[in-house]
Amino acid sequence: MKVAIIAGGPINDIKAVLDLDESWEIWGLNNITPSFVPRWDRWFNLHHYKTLRKEWPRGLASELAWAHMNPDLPCYVLDSWKGKLPNERIFPRKQLAKMPRGGYHCSSIDWMIAYAIHLARQGDNYLTDIYIAGVQMRHHEEPISATPCIEYWCGDAQGLGVNVRVAPSCDLFYNYHLVRSRYVYGYDSWDL
Repeated sequence: MKVAIIAGGPINDIKAVLDLDESWEIWGLNNITPSFVPRWDRWFNLHHYKTLRKEWPRGLASELAWAHMNPDLPCYVLDSWKGKLPNERIFPRKQLAKMPRGGYHCSSIDWMIAYAIHLARQGDNYLTDIYIAGVQMRHHEEPISATPCIEYWCGDAQGLGVNVRVAPSCDLFYNYHLVRSRYVYGYDSWDL
């Protein structure tokens, strides 16, 4: 099994996505539907429906309309969307929680990586490759732990012998610095 996870950040290496043949499953999430993606094999929205209705009504409406245009696409959600989502699948959190560090999740992307590992362990699907594109967690309203958590699950997959590749535009596997000081911005000189 080969899994490509396409997220919402800029994807500089569009050609790599276009070159994914039928041996790859292409996974998407939320309301992210770039037109250059040749097809979708699984879809994820790992937020509670009640929260989406309250905090993301336009995005939810758009995602539901898109899901109805793709009624055969398996859509994985945390809780039931009460018949509004065709081909709804409840995300198997309890099974994933049994994995080592199964409670360590900070974004949908790391959940998706863990799910790919879980699927590979469940049956005859041997996970050989994961390709990640469009992940830029530092530029969105994501927890500061989101990037390290994704990197952890990529490392878990690599420890199992899975080839993990990320598009050049992703902000994964870089050294970032967090600096604490009493310097006053613009007035005190400091070496970034």
